[in-house]
Amino acid sequence: MTHIKAEGIFEGEFRSRWPDWNLTTMIESDWIGMLMKYNKADVRPAITEYLQTGAIGKCPNMSRIITCLRKQVAIRLKREKKPDDNDPVLGYTIICTDLTGCRFKHGEGARPQYRFAFKNRREMESLGPDKIKNIAEYDRQKVENLYGGKWIAIIPQIEGQIKG
Repeated sequence: MTHIKAEGIFEGEFRSRWPDWNLTTMIESDWIGMLMKYNKADVRPAITEYLQTGAIGKCPNMSRIITCLRKQVAIRLKREKKPDDNDPVLGYTIICTDLTGCRFKHGEGARPQYRFAFKNRREMESLGPDKIKNIAEYDRQKVENLYGGKWIAIIPQIEGQIKG
């Protein structure tokens, strides 16, 4: 945030809540400098959280305010988090379609299935659709040989399925 916005927040949020606070220009500068490191949207919830902790006094405690600000930043970032390129990605699912002869232990009414994931999106894209189909078919055959029954591999990134 800019210096001007930080000054405005300091006056509006801090000075108005602690009117008896006698502070020097240097301390005010420290507070404004600290506020500049954070997003404006995180300040008010952090102050509210700080006040809910039972903070009483003529002035706020900077280290406790910083702790509350960091918590608010973490909450906001978690809420805004989008899937990352380093997150695991579902590659394909192998599902039993014919339970007769299937030796897989499963709950009543549940379809046995295995989900296979790639370490991240880059790994999946580096293999390409043909290689993923080949890997899925190989794993489908192994599962079918192990458990019996009929299994299919469903690959969401590549429309279609591999039938056994």
